[in-house]
Amino acid sequence: MKKKVVGFCQHVFGISMTIAVLVGALVFVLLLIAFIAGGDFGQSLAIFCKNVMYKAITLSAIGSLVGMFAFYVDDSHELTLKTSESKQEKSASA
Repeated sequence: MKKKVVGFCQHVFGISMTIAVLVGALVFVLLLIAFIAGGDFGQSLAIFCKNVMYKAITLSAIGSLVGMFAFYVDDSHELTLKTSESKQEKSASA
């Protein structure tokens, strides 16, 4: 059961990060178009991009929380220093 939850959380994390990055790239292109076009159209497009980016940042934050949850449930997060612990255990036993 634990592996299924971790697998699901990792998939949600990966999908949300992929979507957030792709939306960020799309917003970049749209902002370039808005800058080049200028005027009322450029202003409207820039405001639209702001709203879209706000939703992408929210999605990214939720995905990050789900990913951190998966790391801590699996007890394999990146901040674990297992090599240092094993060296300390070897030196204590010697």
